[in-house]
Formats: sequence, structure tokens, C-alpha cells
Amino acid sequence: MTTFVVFSYAIIGMVINRVRGGSLTNLSWHMNWTNEGKESPTKTIGKHLNDLVFGGLFAYLCTYSFDTKFLVAFSVLTISMWIGRSFGWGTYINGIIERKVLPEEEIKWIDKLVLNKTNYPLLRNTAALSLRGLIWTICLTVGFAIVNLFNPISFKIFSLPLVGLLMGSIYFLTMEICERHSKKVRGQGWSLGELCWGFILWGTCALLLTVPI
Repeated sequence: MTTFVVFSYAIIGMVINRVRGGSLTNLSWHMNWTNEGKESPTKTIGKHLNDLVFGGLFAYLCTYSFDTKFLVAFSVLTISMWIGRSFGWGTYINGIIERKVLPEEEIKWIDKLVLNKTNYPLLRNTAALSLRGLIWTICLTVGFAIVNLFNPISFKIFSLPLVGLLMGSIYFLTMEICERHSKKVRGQGWSLGELCWGFILWGTCALLLTVPI
């Protein structure tokens, strides 16, 4: 049963993280929505759908109920996902794609710490993206910690931040895989990376929560 739950959550996470990344944006064209220099409506919907689905599924996995505890957990985990994924990382992924340290800023302390030089651009951008993943998983861990205050969950969830450090390597590997595929280009690894990162992030959260205390 645990294996089924973990795999199911991982598959849902894979799909929803890709939705968050923009897989719905083609609807903007079909529905004649325009950007006018702003984020498309479907991209915004996809991001918030990601937060809500994460909050709902993991609130249930924490509480196994639909009572007040569930509603509080849902609110806390939805907000923690929203905060965690809100910071930017596109510059780091583009840097991996283009194999260069780009001048655009993302997160100042990461830029200053990792991208202060232009040598070893793949290593630098991968490290920067890994630190960005760490921020994401720390935000989620804080959410789970709050839930734990009123509804005890497996303490294993507090190792989640370590998973965030995999984010850079995951996207780097998907870029390399696509570049070596005869019918794909390196940049297509971004979409593949979103699928893989969603699978690992959500699947790991589910695994850590279902491991006995």
C-alpha cells in the first residue's frame, strides 16, 4: 500500500509540476488570450493549481481526515508550496542550457556566492540551481513542521531539505540526455527536468511521510 501511495503521489507531482511550469500555456493561443508583457493566465492558473493540489494531497496524507486539522494542514502546506516555488531559477537553467554564466540576477545571495565568476559555467549554474532547490524544500519542511505541531507526522520528513540539493543535478542530466538524443535539442531538457523534479520532490515527500515513526 505504501508503495502504491508513494508512486501515485510521484506521478501526480510529475504531471502537476509540469503544469506549474507552463504546459497549459498553449491554451492562451487557442483561447485568444494575450500576454501584453505579463505572465499568461494559464501559466498563473497552473502555478496556483500546483500549490492547491500539493496542499490537499499532503494535508490528507498527514491527517487522513477531512476535519479541522485537514483544513489547517491544507492551508499551511499550500502556502509553503507557494512560497517555495515563488523564487526564480530560470537564469540558472538557461545557464545550464547555454553553458555560460548569464548576467541576469535571480537570487542575490546565490548569485554572489556561486556565480561570482564565469569559469566552470555548468558547475556554477548546477550548484546555483541546487541551492535554489534547497530553498524550496526548506519552505516545504517548515510547512510540515507546523503541521507536526498539532498533528504528529513522521520525523523523517525533516530530512527533506537534502532532496532539494538534487534539483541542479536533475536538470543538468535532463539537458545532457536531450542533447545526446538525435531528435532533440538541449533546451528541451527543461520540460523533461520539470517532469523528473516533480516526480522526485512529491514522491520523496510521500515516502518520508509514510515511513513509520
